[in-house]
Amino acid sequence: MLMVRRLTTVILVWAAVLLAGCARQMAPEIRMLSDQEAADLWDKAESRERVGEPVVKTVQNGQCTTVITTQVYRLGRSTNLIAACGGGCQVTGPGGPAGCQTSGCFSTGRGCTPLICSGNCTLSHPCKPASNFGVFMQ
Repeated sequence: MLMVRRLTTVILVWAAVLLAGCARQMAPEIRMLSDQEAADLWDKAESRERVGEPVVKTVQNGQCTTVITTQVYRLGRSTNLIAACGGGCQVTGPGGPAGCQTSGCFSTGRGCTPLICSGNCTLSHPCKPASNFGVFMQ
């Protein structure tokens, strides 16, 4: 539940960043998409491009390090897709979560890159797509 709440916070912050400075008077529609809706948007987009750099959030909780990465994509002229990926590493040696290094788990648009755990931890939850949010300009 904590991971979902933090993921939602990160996504809403990204949506606010996307819309800052926008001259349009109408509020955008922001909603969570099913996997099928996200795939349909991706397939039907006239153009696809990344917007900015990915946002990586690492959460250490007990003996687990969770990585959540979000990336915004512009699909066409009036739609942005916020794609999130998440995975986890389990601490296996001394030093606690501080000794666990992570890399990867980035969105590729339709999927995620693998999560690499090194140091005193091993992979506990592979990186996989989490929620997709659509930001639709009206």
